Amino acid sequence: MTRLTAELNPRFRQSQRHAQAALFERDIRQPVDLRIESLSVAATPEQKGKPRRATVSFRIVNHGKEAVTTPFRTSVFPGDTDRKSGALQPFVFTSSGLAPGKSIYGSRSVVLPDEVHEFNAEVRVDVDRAIKSPSGHPAATAHFQNPVPDVGRWYTIGPDRIEEAFGDVGVLFSIALDPTLARVIYVGSHGSGVWKTTLSGSLWFPLTDSLPSLKIAAITVDPAQPTRVFVATPDAGIFLSDDSGTNWSLISDSAPLNLTDCCDTLIVDPNNSQSLYLSCRYRKLGLAHRSFCRTRVTMRCPP
Repeated sequence: MTRLTAELNPRFRQSQRHAQAALFERDIRQPVDLRIESLSVAATPEQKGKPRRATVSFRIVNHGKEAVTTPFRTSVFPGDTDRKSGALQPFVFTSSGLAPGKSIYGSRSVVLPDEVHEFNAEVRVDVDRAIKSPSGHPAATAHFQNPVPDVGRWYTIGPDRIEEAFGDVGVLFSIALDPTLARVIYVGSHGSGVWKTTLSGSLWFPLTDSLPSLKIAAITVDPAQPTRVFVATPDAGIFLSDDSGTNWSLISDSAPLNLTDCCDTLIVDPNNSQSLYLSCRYRKLGLAHRSFCRTRVTMRCPP
């Protein structure tokens, strides 16, 4: 519950001389109310000769009525491994702020040590307590345990496939390369989200399981700053990650962009990282046409 409303004689609102005098409203939301939603853990099945990778996905939502303007840090466990011992460790990232009603979409993948078969995933927002929040500092946990394998079960040894809800199997619609690290590749599928490899394709992990859409129309990497990754979806808008895909922010929704399933190219201006180019194809009389539009990150592109 976020708002209370009381009105005297609402049926006669149009005939009252001072209709607003009979109406009372109160916003009962907290000034700042950060929450962790949709926390989930997914892991690749145990396969001989292949490392297991677990992915923690979540989103941080500001349900308060005021914007968070103070930078805050969020801890994700497991988010990393100790190089010497191989033990699971948390990963911490910084967010610059969060407007009311807006979300930060987070995803962190880590290779599991062979001896780890069960753990509690945990996400903590504002670990340094930099924000004064009446609702406290949120944390969420999710338990993960490897499923017990069936005796004599079959398992795949490759090639790996992505089963999609629309009947396409392993079909990739977009790809982006890190200009500074040839082994880092991003691919997008129309139903399975964005996947990333840091090992030239020998191991892949998902980045966008927490986004509101898994339909990926286009991906691009900022050539001037490769940690900035942009993703365009046909039904949820354009998202930006400043840390190579760990957390995402919505920079433009889909309505004013008139995005369709045919949008397939997204380019960052190499001379101005604040400018994006988006191409869309449309069909008319059986012929395919292509149009380009240009937008700045802080502005909306016309239909």
